[in-house]
Amino acid sequence: LNGEIEFSLRGTNDPQQDSDMFAIDSESGLVSNKKKLKHLKSGFSEYTMTIFAQDKDPSNSRSTHCILKINVEDINDHYPVITSPSRD
Repeated sequence: LNGEIEFSLRGTNDPQQDSDMFAIDSESGLVSNKKKLKHLKSGFSEYTMTIFAQDKDPSNSRSTHCILKINVEDINDHYPVITSPSRD
């Protein structure tokens, strides 16, 4: 068990988002979104969470954590509009 690490995820901006919006693979630490991320009209939305890592060694378990911030910027989700006349 020494050297094996378990990852967990806690504490986004909104407590509902912990289980609804994001998931973490407990073995690899890979964070993924479960739903489409939203952005505000202000240009971006920020999601903040804490990633915890704990060694599975039962005799000398150690742990640490880091803060993960995800900024979702506004994307251009509209079809392009051509404003100049075509040139033949």
